[in-house]
Amino acid sequence: MNVQEKQKKKKKLLKSGSIRNSNLSEISAGDPYQNSLLDVLYDLIASIKKDRIESEESMCESKKLFALNTLR
Repeated sequence: MNVQEKQKKKKKLLKSGSIRNSNLSEISAGDPYQNSLLDVLYDLIASIKKDRIESEESMCESKKLFALNTLR
């Protein structure tokens, strides 16, 4: 992953409110280990966000099915 892609991800996450750490831009200029850690952090946040969305969708579907079953 190149620097531009990392910056785009960081900006996207900051806009979405997922990360509220003002020091994130300072960390991204660090050594390769820190950049690898940031990659892992971005992947982790994306995974958590995806899981949360899938959970909400599943809850909505469950509520719909429950409502249909109670009407019968």
